Amino acid sequence: MLAAVTTGRAVHLLDTADPRRRPALAHHGVRRPRQFAGDDLLMTTNRTAVHLWDAADARTPVLRAVIRPAAARSPAPG
Repeated sequence: MLAAVTTGRAVHLLDTADPRRRPALAHHGVRRPRQFAGDDLLMTTNRTAVHLWDAADARTPVLRAVIRPAAARSPAPG
């Protein structure tokens, strides 16, 4: 199970499968803190990533970022 937390300067993807232990899977820094701040933003998640949408116009939301766990972004060495 995935959860995303934003601090205004970064988005952190957490594994919440075990509520006693929540390891961070990925961190995505944001150059402009306002990029993910505001009333018109929507965060969705599936099993592999968190998606950040600009929903200022609900008829045509714009995907602003896809954040995947580090393991999903790069293949295992060897």
